[in-house]
Amino acid sequence: MPITYRPLKGSGKEVEIRLLELEPAPQLTYPLRAKLRHIKLHEANYAALSYIWGEKKAKRGNIEILYKTKKKRFGISSSTYIYDHITGNSLTRALKHLRYHRDKITTWIDALCINQDDDKEKSWHIPLMGSIYSMAAKVHAWLGPNLNDESTDTNTAFELADEFWSLAQGIQSTRIPLHENNWLEAYLAMASPQLSSDEA
Repeated sequence: MPITYRPLKGSGKEVEIRLLELEPAPQLTYPLRAKLRHIKLHEANYAALSYIWGEKKAKRGNIEILYKTKKKRFGISSSTYIYDHITGNSLTRALKHLRYHRDKITTWIDALCINQDDDKEKSWHIPLMGSIYSMAAKVHAWLGPNLNDESTDTNTAFELADEFWSLAQGIQSTRIPLHENNWLEAYLAMASPQLSSDEA
């Protein structure tokens, strides 16, 4: 079911944006759940996500989004709906890898935080994207799964980053400098799906 978006308000520094609060999940296979809310850009604390949109014919995913479609008036609660929104495969994978195991993460994603069916909103929101990315506390980049293995969620850019972080922590604790060629060799080994984890 497509999301019925509330219009964004304000202008300049007072302009509103939508943010996605992504629910945690202990495993990649758990379904995606989130809440969509409005906030003034200059008051927002969030991480932005940049990702490859992927091919239109690729396998699709979905995300369950809780969203208030009408604003609160005269102290009466507005209507809140749960939307089962269809997402592209690339975005689905990115969100599954981005979310935390125990805590929510607040993020801005163009495909969900901009009403893609509203040309008027897109016309003023898209030029604002430079400010949205520059004001984000973090910007995550999703490069997609390993090109040699489209069917799995392994060997992704985020997982490689985790491997390198662990390796760097180990090196720091031993205080042994590692030559540049060793880093390159380790990267190529981990990026190769033919090698076992022990060999990598």
